[in-house]
Amino acid sequence: MSILFFILSFLCILYFGVIVFYSGIATELCGVWILLAVLFVLMGVFIRYEKKHREGMPNRLHIFVYTTFGLAAVLTSILLASVLTASRGTEKNGCDYIVLPGSTVYSDGMSVTLKNRLDRALSYHADNPKTVFVLSGGKTEEDSVGEALAMYSYLSARGIPEGLLVIETESLTLPEKIRLSLAAVEEDITHRMIPPPIVVGILTSDYNVLRAMNVASGAGDMDLYGISAPSDPILFAHHCISECIHITEDFFRGE
Repeated sequence: MSILFFILSFLCILYFGVIVFYSGIATELCGVWILLAVLFVLMGVFIRYEKKHREGMPNRLHIFVYTTFGLAAVLTSILLASVLTASRGTEKNGCDYIVLPGSTVYSDGMSVTLKNRLDRALSYHADNPKTVFVLSGGKTEEDSVGEALAMYSYLSARGIPEGLLVIETESLTLPEKIRLSLAAVEEDITHRMIPPPIVVGILTSDYNVLRAMNVASGAGDMDLYGISAPSDPILFAHHCISECIHITEDFFRGE
């Protein structure tokens, strides 16, 4: 059994190297793979030590280590399975509004994540020409320009009428983007005279759908649907693990 944990540790280190080579050491939460590698090594060492010194080891320590590791593994697996299941999204046509949370805009262009979301929005508009898009995101320290403004320029230049684009520029985090976007939807409804219930799609990266829908749940008289945009296949596993961490953070923050 210890060999399995050593192999898992090696794979984590290998994937960490792939992430750093592919997208840089500044990739958000990439250090989690080193942490996982260390945890797997410690577990492997503990198993080997236990086999040799089982009689002299306190029974409580044995129970604590295996119970803690097993519980953490089960909870992580459940959360990861939920992220993967939600990542497929829905193919909901005819939405009154599409909420489109932004992502990083670098000095040399927008991130692949953001471009994929915008291209998915363009394909959705082609099939649903009356849908209103709410573009959400201010300017963070990583952004060269405001995310919502960058999205507005990209979509309007590619044929989506300006009257179908609503801009929200105050939000910085995903929970803020979702909440302020839904508030913008409620405000915009009064101008367009759209009868309830309002059908709203949350269009975001595949790995991000579960978290976005969790934040949006319970929003007024709205039917909510998660619509996924493709993400980078090389970083997909990393993004899914990162989402598990973010969802846990949101839970303890009450978001």
